[in-house]
Amino acid sequence: MIEFYQGTQDSVIKRLCKTIFSFDKSWLQKCTPAPENKINQINEIVANHGYFLPKLYIDYLKVLGENDGGLLEK
Repeated sequence: MIEFYQGTQDSVIKRLCKTIFSFDKSWLQKCTPAPENKINQINEIVANHGYFLPKLYIDYLKVLGENDGGLLEK
């Protein structure tokens, strides 16, 4: 059985990566973060409409935003 490490919302992406790495050592090498300028651009667009990006989504973008190694593919 695969264990998902417990923790706070601030560490979800780190724990997700650690969990997946435990059974797929090559997965993280396939992942690419979104460029900071693209994250800032998305933040600005959303803010112009009176909304904000959740921190968890920003954390996702910073680690897996350009390519999540197939995580959300299906």
